[in-house]
Amino acid sequence: MRIDNVTIDEVLDCIDRFLDEPDLQLICTPNADHVVKAWHDTEFRSIINESSLAIPDGMAVRLFMLALRT
Repeated sequence: MRIDNVTIDEVLDCIDRFLDEPDLQLICTPNADHVVKAWHDTEFRSIINESSLAIPDGMAVRLFMLALRT
């Protein structure tokens, strides 16, 4: 499942850019429960993966992302 590693400033820049675009954009905020659900539900995972921006919601997801990098 894709979760974007972005700073708050990068998120705000993306939102500003999205507001100037004619197409709708989907911003997801996956939390730990969503990660577990996406593991088992391919349609749910696909929605998050195809979103314009997936921002981690919660420290558990951020820590998991950091652990995967090591």
